[in-house]
Amino acid sequence: ELSRMEAEDKAQWVNSEHFYTPFINYTLRRKNRIAGHLFIVNMFRQITPGDIEISDILGRLIEKAMENDRKYQMQRGRLYDYFFSDILSGKISDKAEIN
Repeated sequence: ELSRMEAEDKAQWVNSEHFYTPFINYTLRRKNRIAGHLFIVNMFRQITPGDIEISDILGRLIEKAMENDRKYQMQRGRLYDYFFSDILSGKISDKAEIN
């Protein structure tokens, strides 16, 4: 199951035998090597094709952040924990803070 997830280059819907709820997986890569996984789980509604597209965009944004900051995964500060979800929800709108 993990090998199948890691073979994909885009976000994908996963109905795992090991978890009780479906989720979206995006395999994060740095220099063509696997650097981690972005798992998006939503137990309150079904996963839609739009959710998968947004997850694909989000995964690419995280890879770009990892490319620009080698310590991205280790620095778990306020902005890194919620930055992308805050941008997508509109909670962060100040251009200086986004930059």
